[in-house]
Amino acid sequence: MKIMAREDGMAIVSIRVGAAALAASALLLAGCTPAADPQPGPTPAPSAAGVEELTGEQIMEEARVAFAGARSYVFEGSRTVDGVKVLGRYRMVNGATTGTMSMGGRITRFTIGEDQYLLPDDGFWEILATRPGMAEAKRKAAGQWVRMNTSDVAVERLLGRRAIIADLEPDGPLVKGKVFGSGGEYWIDMTSGTDPRWRAGVATTGKPYPHHWTTATSQIDLTNFDTEFPEITPPAENEVVDLRDLTN
Repeated sequence: MKIMAREDGMAIVSIRVGAAALAASALLLAGCTPAADPQPGPTPAPSAAGVEELTGEQIMEEARVAFAGARSYVFEGSRTVDGVKVLGRYRMVNGATTGTMSMGGRITRFTIGEDQYLLPDDGFWEILATRPGMAEAKRKAAGQWVRMNTSDVAVERLLGRRAIIADLEPDGPLVKGKVFGSGGEYWIDMTSGTDPRWRAGVATTGKPYPHHWTTATSQIDLTNFDTEFPEITPPAENEVVDLRDLTN
């Protein structure tokens, strides 16, 4: 599947990061700012998810299990690692992902399934070029998708399911708050008794999916759970070059 700029309404907001920080953390992803308190809405009755009567720890366990079993969702947000902030928006369908991410205003599109494919802009190639042979690789790639090992740019590891589940395992005790929402979508507000920077919302209607959260290093929104999106397919072979061929 050929992915064009802003396909499916996907957009990325770029941020600025110091050059030294980018060089030191060239292939890490990142960060966040606290979200405003949600506005209260009417409590749904009855609760389809049935989580309000559980303990805080049980609610978050239900959220992690529900999230791990989701067939699809849309991710939008940021994470910070080693002082470098990365913003991303992507669609997940049956374990494969496609979208965009930005590091310091340097943007790459990506598709990840059995293999990882990147379509970096010139700025993102500057990040990749900190590694031997990559400056010449940019010239050889000539605007094509680059197939590479997932360890080369760890998009999935730092923006994907494992990173999300780690965010959803805060230090306890967990404290239940009020139910918020409107228009048929409601969530229970969750906070940590030991980390004032951690806050999350877990759906109280439908499955108990994690709706959004803020931590010291993340600010994430998840939407469109279990939507029937088209399957994600890799770029056509005539649009792809292999990283190993570019650096040999």
